[in-house]
Amino acid sequence: MLYEQLRYAEVVRKLYKLRHLLSHKAHPDIGSRVGYQKYSKQFYRIKKNLVKEGILDREGRFIENILNLWLVELPIDADSNQIKVLENRIPYTLFLSLCFDSPKKSGDLSKEFNLNRMSAYLAIEKLKKAGLIRSEDSAIVAPGGGVHRWLLRYLSLCKTHADTTGDISSLFNTVPAYIGGKQAYYMANYEPGRPVGPSDMTVITFRPFMKFWESAIKEISYFRDYPKNVEITLAKPKDHIMWVDKLPYKKTRRA
Repeated sequence: MLYEQLRYAEVVRKLYKLRHLLSHKAHPDIGSRVGYQKYSKQFYRIKKNLVKEGILDREGRFIENILNLWLVELPIDADSNQIKVLENRIPYTLFLSLCFDSPKKSGDLSKEFNLNRMSAYLAIEKLKKAGLIRSEDSAIVAPGGGVHRWLLRYLSLCKTHADTTGDISSLFNTVPAYIGGKQAYYMANYEPGRPVGPSDMTVITFRPFMKFWESAIKEISYFRDYPKNVEITLAKPKDHIMWVDKLPYKKTRRA
């Protein structure tokens, strides 16, 4: 998920500046150049996660696509405290929803994301202290600013990336949603002899993100060219998710 990538934004920026060294098979220790001890195990764990997140390739080289290049810019628009707050799931999700649609009341946010009130309250307080949101007339707004602009630009680039590459995983990694319908059933339940191919798909998401996914399905060639039906519906609290080939699917026993 994007909030997991944000944890490494400052490291990613430093690695990008050292990409000419990363491109060589034999290069000096990089960890010490980005603030870790020489041959630090922590840095090697971070590199492993960056490979998993598609920021470094298996050879440890920086992958220069539009999303990674824009991630490099985040430390310019956000201070370290703001990034630290957004690298957690609930604050990230609430901030993203407020970037789409604000003002909102805290009670509405907790209901829309099936959160208990205390979890929502604590996340909101962290966002306020970081200067990412503010209270206004008994509601909460995202007032704009560098992080707000950065995130909206990232969303736009996600659509471009998905449309040009056919890789829709960045959309699901950025705007919480998962795949349901027959497509999810067949991915979760292997049946020997069943013909391999696409089936009817449902994109399951939360109310604040419905418009984003509606536009994605209309604008992105993967969905426009999908040979079966694609629908959108609201997430339910009891849904369970599994990841297959970088995409989230609803675990289901019925097609």
